[in-house]
Amino acid sequence: APIGPGEATTTAVRIMAFGAVTSAVAGLAIVFLFKDAIPFGIILLIGAAVVMMVGVGVWVGRQRAKAMAAVAEAMNFAFMAHLLLAGLRVIAPFKLLALGRDQKAYNALFGRAGECEVIFFEYQYITGSGKQARTHRIDVVILPDGAAGAPDFQLTPRTFYDKFVGLFTTKGIELEDAGEFSRRCKLVGRDQDALRKAFHPDLVEYLGRDGRWHIEVLNGQLLLHRHTQLEPDKCPGMVTDDLEVRDL
Repeated sequence: APIGPGEATTTAVRIMAFGAVTSAVAGLAIVFLFKDAIPFGIILLIGAAVVMMVGVGVWVGRQRAKAMAAVAEAMNFAFMAHLLLAGLRVIAPFKLLALGRDQKAYNALFGRAGECEVIFFEYQYITGSGKQARTHRIDVVILPDGAAGAPDFQLTPRTFYDKFVGLFTTKGIELEDAGEFSRRCKLVGRDQDALRKAFHPDLVEYLGRDGRWHIEVLNGQLLLHRHTQLEPDKCPGMVTDDLEVRDL
């Protein structure tokens, strides 16, 4: 069965590799032996290169899916190659899940760490268009009961744009005695009084020292990521870090 975002079986990868090699050999032969057909030979060579790149991408995606399945087994978690975003959005319509276009969720791990339910998945979306298009691939953790009783909020690293806008207007919630946190993090939420109480000194110090966390709380559910994709063997450590943030 197809696995991961590459969506191809091993047989399909082999077929693509065979087709790429065949096209490349035919293209080279035409270029060197038939001067009148050089443009056709060049087209075959370009096609071979494209097929080869697609095949490599599919193979890499499949290998990562296998590695993530092994990680799930080691953690005693269930593994799911494909995750329906519609289901996630119904459970909790986090802002992250609406960013960009062509969103995909895959290589999902489901399990429990102590008393906490954990959903880990890899998430991909595209921003921009044409030459400015950029594909984002990140590892995400959702703790469905990770923020029970906490006010809704969004925490992100403060960007240059945020700092520039901050010269003219207040952008985000300001906390007292939180210089490093305020410099590196942007906190947004409706219930400012509740958030100032929830963000106690230990939490503020931890988040300000790291400065890379993206955190959303919505209806008591907690989503965390650092806008990066880790090597599979580092993913259990990310879950541990997320649980540490929850427990602060």
